[in-house]
Amino acid sequence: MQVHVQTAHAEVFKDDIARVYAQQRGISNDEAKERITDILEIITAYLVNGYNVKLHRFFNFKTRILNAKSANVPSTGAPMTIPRTRTVIATMTRSLKSRIQGKQ
Repeated sequence: MQVHVQTAHAEVFKDDIARVYAQQRGISNDEAKERITDILEIITAYLVNGYNVKLHRFFNFKTRILNAKSANVPSTGAPMTIPRTRTVIATMTRSLKSRIQGKQ
């Protein structure tokens, strides 16, 4: 699907995506934002529960545990421990990378 997008600023926000989606589907901007929010909440729920999420031709989201580590407080040099934490790594798929680089 070829989509023509345009925005007045250098960043794209959910409202911008919702506006384009609403125009494509013939729905209101509010309905489009609600649908996008619902999808993002579903993806978030999977990630919170430790699942990896793979969106074909877009991104793969992988949960990862970062072990605790020692560091120094930059302003004082005092030692501190950064606790173990869980994070998400987002990796673009090869097909998206090719499209961004103009190879497809």
